[in-house]
Amino acid sequence: MNAPANALPLLPKPVAPVWHTILFLFGLTGLAASSVWFHGLARLGFSSRVPSYFLAMAAEWLLVGFVAWGVHLGGSSLTNLIGEKWAKPSQFFRDLGLSAAFLIVADAVLTLLTHFLRAAPNENIRNLLPHSLAEKCVWILVALTAGICEELMTRGYLQKQLCGLLKSGPAGVLAQGSIFGAAHAYQGWKYMVVIAALGVMLGWLAQWRRSLLPGMMFHFIQDTLGGLASRLH
Repeated sequence: MNAPANALPLLPKPVAPVWHTILFLFGLTGLAASSVWFHGLARLGFSSRVPSYFLAMAAEWLLVGFVAWGVHLGGSSLTNLIGEKWAKPSQFFRDLGLSAAFLIVADAVLTLLTHFLRAAPNENIRNLLPHSLAEKCVWILVALTAGICEELMTRGYLQKQLCGLLKSGPAGVLAQGSIFGAAHAYQGWKYMVVIAALGVMLGWLAQWRRSLLPGMMFHFIQDTLGGLASRLH
C-alpha cells in the first residue's frame, strides 16, 4: 500500500530540544512510578474511583501541555504532530474503518502474545478498572484522554523526536514502543512486554498513515471496551 500523497516526511527532524525530551522522560517516569506506588490508581481516601480518574486525566493533560511547550520551542505545534487531518466526512469513516481493522489484528496478535507469556491481570490492573455506573461513565472520559494524550506523547512527540535523533525510522518506532511499555510498569513485566508490542504496532500505523488519528480512535475504543467489559469476566 502506498502512503498518502500529502504525507509528512518519513524521518522528521527532532521536534523539540534534547533537554526537553530528557525532562519529559523524567516526568513520564514519575507518573509510571506513582502508578506502581499506588497499585494502579491513587484512591485518595475515597471509596469511589471517580476523583482518582480525574486526577489521572489531569496528569496526562499536564504532560501534553509540557509537550506542546517543547514542540513550540522546536518551531512546531501539536497540530503538526497529529499529521494529516480530516477534510471531509469520508476521511473520518476511512480512518474509523482502519482503526477497526487494526483493532481486530492487534487484539489477535496481543492475545497470542499474552497466552505465550501466560500473562494474567494483577491486583493493580483490577484496582484501575471501573465498577459502579458513575465510574464507568467517567471511564469513557479516561479512555478518551488516554487515546488523545498518550498517542500525542508517544507516537506523536516521542516517535518523531527519536526518529530524528536516531536517524532511523525503525529505531524510533521501537524506542517509543519500549518507553510506552515501561510506562505501564504497574501491570507487571509480562504486560509491559505486551503493551510495548502494541506501542510498536501503533508506531508503525502512525508512520504508515502519517497521522495519529487512526491510532487515537483505536486507543479510545480499546480502552473503553477493555474497561466497560472487564466486569463481565
